[in-house]
Amino acid sequence: MHDTARAGDVLELRPPSGRFVLDRSGFLRTVLISAGIGATPMIAMLKAHAEREDAPPLLWIHVARSGETHAFAGEVDALLAALPGALRRTWYTSPAAADVPGVRHDRRGRFDAEAIREMVTERYTLAPFGRAIELTGDYSDFYVCGPKAFEAEVRRALLAHGIRAEAIRSESFDSGDPVVGGSSPPESRVSFSPRQRTVVWRRDDAMTLLELAESEGIVVEHACRTGICGSCDVALTRVTVRYL
Repeated sequence: MHDTARAGDVLELRPPSGRFVLDRSGFLRTVLISAGIGATPMIAMLKAHAEREDAPPLLWIHVARSGETHAFAGEVDALLAALPGALRRTWYTSPAAADVPGVRHDRRGRFDAEAIREMVTERYTLAPFGRAIELTGDYSDFYVCGPKAFEAEVRRALLAHGIRAEAIRSESFDSGDPVVGGSSPPESRVSFSPRQRTVVWRRDDAMTLLELAESEGIVVEHACRTGICGSCDVALTRVTVRYL
């Protein structure tokens, strides 16, 4: 778009449709935990949090390899500086000589089980109804985003510390492992309505429904190819689906 769009051009746009978004109705501390490029959706949540009236405390946790690969570091620091009481804890797993502790990062190593234990047992102050109360960190709303292994490890550790599953929202950059032991027919007929097109899906071709539609020239709205964004949601008129 930067290379080709000019003033006066007409662009076809659609609003975001992901489900990994900040719940602005909560009054407990907001904890944003990310690794690598997982900081991307967290910045949107951080900006949304900053626009809230009487926003609860916020804790920003991020893991990067070094300052060279630390995405959005300056932007995040500027946003946090404008939020009263917001805290930042950044881990570098392989800091360079130029990475001075306390500047862009706070700790060396990984965000491990001990760091999670520290986070959920430390105390913070909250004033939801004008009266200050002190709570432990396990009374927080947690958001986790990063590589699949990171997301799973953090979720496991939080659950082990008694955090309610409903208080953990996450998104990993993975569409899931291949199904092992699942069964499906050799082929199935798939009808796309209202286009009134019926095509044959074959197990040996290993196509997703999106790929099948595209192979037949049928346009299906999508913003990803792994079923995460939700824009390809359609209504089923027959049969049922067992989601693996």
